[in-house]
Amino acid sequence: MLTSMHTHQFFLELYLENIEKFAEKKPNRMVTRMIDYIDDTKYKVSSQAIADHLGMNYAYLSTLFKQYTGKSVTQYQNEKMIENAIHLFQNENVNVSEVSEHLGFSNPFYFSRVFKKVTGLSPPSVYIQQLYRN
Repeated sequence: MLTSMHTHQFFLELYLENIEKFAEKKPNRMVTRMIDYIDDTKYKVSSQAIADHLGMNYAYLSTLFKQYTGKSVTQYQNEKMIENAIHLFQNENVNVSEVSEHLGFSNPFYFSRVFKKVTGLSPPSVYIQQLYRN
């Protein structure tokens, strides 16, 4: 149990360190706008929605995003969604299905796969149980 919490903390620290590296690079206006849009939207948004919001071709935006952040748009978005999920698990009395639906995942199984990929913990219900035990 404690090991999983330490693992989660380790990944969170790596994530924050990566954000700091991004902040050191010369900011790109389009990438900054993409990040702001993804961060402001509390659910998973489609590539078409991002392209429409910025009025540009998504393939170009995706390439630019990867170049400046070192991550794909999907990877960044998944990390933000799991960050939001963890916040919900810690502060609300919600289950995996409710969080999955709230964040716009197609189903709880896909949410669980993304949760494991981002945090290394599987399934999210184990994380919830650890929260209540600590």
